[in-house]
Amino acid sequence: TPFLQIDAEEVEYLLREMSLEEKLGQLIFLDTELTKSVTKDSLYKWSSAQLLGGLVLKNTTVPEYIRIVERCKRSSKSDLLTGSWERTNLNNHFKNLTKFPSQATFASIGQDSILKFAQSVYSKQKSALDLDFIFGPELNPELDAAGKYNTDLKTNDLFTQMKLDLKELKENNRNGILSIGDTFKDHLEITNDTLGIKSKALQKYYNLSMNGLQAMLVKSDLFLKDSLVDRPIDYIKTYLFDEINYDGLVFCKLESATQLEDAIYAGTDVFILDQNPQAARDSLFSLFKSGFLTEELLNDKVARVMKAKEWIKKQKIQKGFDHQLVSEYIGHPIYESLVEDLYQQSVCVLKNNGLLPFKHLDQFNLNYHFYSDKDFVEFKNTCALYNESNSENLHKPEDVYRSFPDSLVLKSRARIIVLDKINLNTDHDRFIQSINKLCETSSVLLINYGNPLNFKWFSNKINAIQIFERNAITEKAVAEIIFGARVPKGISQIQISPSFKAKARNSFSKRRLVYVNPEEVNIDPNRLSMVDSIMLKAIEEKAIPGGQILVAKGGSVFYSKSFGYHTYDKKQKVTNDDLYDLASLSKICGTTLSVMKLYDQRKIALNDKVGKHISLIAGSKMRNISVSNLLLHRSNLQPNMPIKDYVFLPDSLLADCDYKYCNTKRGAHDIEIADEFYFNKKYQDSLWLDVLDIKPYKQSKYRYSDVNFNLLQKVVEKKTRQNLDEYCNKQFYSKLGLKQTLYNPLNKFNAKQIAPTEQDQKWRKQLLRGYVHDEYAALQGGVSGSAGLFSSAEELAVICQMLLNKGQYGGTRFINPKTIDLFTSVPVGSKRGLGFDKPRGKYTESCSSKASDATFGHSGFTGTCIWIDPESDLVYIFLSNRIHPKINNNKLFKRKYRGQIHTAIYEALDTYQARVPGQIEDEVSQVEMK
Repeated sequence: TPFLQIDAEEVEYLLREMSLEEKLGQLIFLDTELTKSVTKDSLYKWSSAQLLGGLVLKNTTVPEYIRIVERCKRSSKSDLLTGSWERTNLNNHFKNLTKFPSQATFASIGQDSILKFAQSVYSKQKSALDLDFIFGPELNPELDAAGKYNTDLKTNDLFTQMKLDLKELKENNRNGILSIGDTFKDHLEITNDTLGIKSKALQKYYNLSMNGLQAMLVKSDLFLKDSLVDRPIDYIKTYLFDEINYDGLVFCKLESATQLEDAIYAGTDVFILDQNPQAARDSLFSLFKSGFLTEELLNDKVARVMKAKEWIKKQKIQKGFDHQLVSEYIGHPIYESLVEDLYQQSVCVLKNNGLLPFKHLDQFNLNYHFYSDKDFVEFKNTCALYNESNSENLHKPEDVYRSFPDSLVLKSRARIIVLDKINLNTDHDRFIQSINKLCETSSVLLINYGNPLNFKWFSNKINAIQIFERNAITEKAVAEIIFGARVPKGISQIQISPSFKAKARNSFSKRRLVYVNPEEVNIDPNRLSMVDSIMLKAIEEKAIPGGQILVAKGGSVFYSKSFGYHTYDKKQKVTNDDLYDLASLSKICGTTLSVMKLYDQRKIALNDKVGKHISLIAGSKMRNISVSNLLLHRSNLQPNMPIKDYVFLPDSLLADCDYKYCNTKRGAHDIEIADEFYFNKKYQDSLWLDVLDIKPYKQSKYRYSDVNFNLLQKVVEKKTRQNLDEYCNKQFYSKLGLKQTLYNPLNKFNAKQIAPTEQDQKWRKQLLRGYVHDEYAALQGGVSGSAGLFSSAEELAVICQMLLNKGQYGGTRFINPKTIDLFTSVPVGSKRGLGFDKPRGKYTESCSSKASDATFGHSGFTGTCIWIDPESDLVYIFLSNRIHPKINNNKLFKRKYRGQIHTAIYEALDTYQARVPGQIEDEVSQVEMK
């Protein structure tokens, strides 16, 4: 024990100068927080009265702690030691600060640079607060009596734990901090130990003792539960010396001063209490007067405490609080993101039998079973971003005593079972066996919060995720991991069973979008306030009543926000779940995707002529228009569809019916184009004949035309033998897990969830809400090649990311990479890509001039746009209903609000410079920070 090397003469001099009351006070340590009975004034009074040898003051603010401790130290004649129970970060010692994870969580983190940084911070914090002692290292890697796993441990492997403990011990000793091992509990009374049980049990203590452990906290049960009649005085201290060669300080934590006699008899040196120390000193005084606590014994205990204090004083380079370090290292703003990172990276996939991450969501039925007293709100909300659950079953924790409720097992179904702080044992055999049986016929994922040894009961056919602490961060991270939005980085330090070994680590690549804070993609969140400002200005100037903006970088959504209202009367706020009429975004998110898929399958060639795929009128001049010219808008066809004879009729909306329209669904009048407004489907053929009768212009040049994409729709439908909406949903939307991207949204959603468009005064004579605004698309039953699609920004982001990923998303290949490159590039002599628009300076008011030449996207008449920049790995989505209530509102275009927002996003890239604690110090500034 290092402190025993202190010169005895120095201590003897101190002892001679101390009164009896002062000596007794040296043996009392107070572990407390401010209450009605423990106030600042009482602490000042007790320290002045020399009642305290040490103090652990918890759950205060940092300034309050410093003021109290400094005053107590000044008023105490001998050194007043201060310490903490915290062993990961001293933020946890104080109230109102970001709380750091447990030791077990720390041990599961798979990124060394983050761990090293966190450990460096903790070391600086101890120095900043001038701590004299720490309760640690943890001494017991085993389970407790109730079978719970101790989250103060990093592993249950004795050898590994000892190595980690020795490292912690040596660091504290170097810095003049007394390590109080927590907790000694193995007082084994074995007369003839032929099996060596005692030596095995005590090995963990022996190694620390031989390497300089200076203090040990003894479990109070060892000397409080049994009679002392048959035990010699100092039996615990003697036992520690005889068995593990330990000669350091012996601490005990007592509930009251009445337990002092038993503690002294056992050989304890220092007594930790959480209440008035006056009562403890009075009891010690009585025991001294009665002769139970002899002067020799008292002097020996006090001398050992004083030697420890002298050793601490001599080891320390710095004395007292370092206020600069305190302000730098305690409560630093970056800790919030650091803690989030720590928790995210602690999630460990222990076993993956090919289930994770979930793929083919259109063929996958997910059923969730939660065994918990509290709902998993964050987990469910995050899962909902990727897939709708088929069922959510909430079970009480005690339900694990019964068999798992599963009367029907489908091969395509995955069961997700979530255990929240449940400790399984043989009493839960019915539940365990039913899960193992289920694993034989179905995919089962067990998500376990808490005791990792729960997994020892299960078959190796189970898929397993372990998390030690449940909070909003870990709930979200687990959901992201199972859907492939986040890469699992956790590593198990726990030896569970032959099927679940220590160092287990299963990882896979990121496959879906993840939602992150801007800092995670190196963006200063303050710079994004400009995006808010521009959007709010657009709303204030009534360019739009509201809208949605989403921005993603590298597959991480760092900005997803809704603004304003559905209408200018401000009755309904826009939310991220609301749907918008995408207008011409339908061209790229529906028709172009379909053409690309058919091109991949060699069912369509770009140089194919329209006449090859569509039956045309004899002599039609459309026959020789190529598919590529339709995509490039170089077909020489007129911009608009020939619908003047079908819309804007003065008598279009009658009280009853005419040959084209009817106010009720009857007979052939079954094409619903607005509320109580139906079109006669027989006239769809007439309308199509009018389309086919269009004569191309003689002059060949770029002309943007809806006719092009409505012709492409017919090509797609001819080749697939499916309607465009059915084909898109089957080939793309359903497989991508999209539920809000669809044509004719009123078939599935309430009108209140859909932003309205025009107050149509000319034709449909009503507010359009959920019915497509584009007239031709309406006449076609809501589905056309140029318009008709509805969606939200968050779902469009999935389509955009699939394109940015070169046609792959969620582990599924949708389009070949070469096809993506071909369609998004600009052919010679063109201004656009194949189906996609490209940045063209001032002519693309919705796209920033800072966008790279590789950028591709489109805009929509209703006030929408998408821009995807492969060079910046950036997705930008803007949705609004700028045509509400009138289509002649062009403020959004004229003032280029969408382009301004896009520019503000580019200007925010690579702006985040995290100021880490101690940035000026070389050892910290060089640590890699995310």
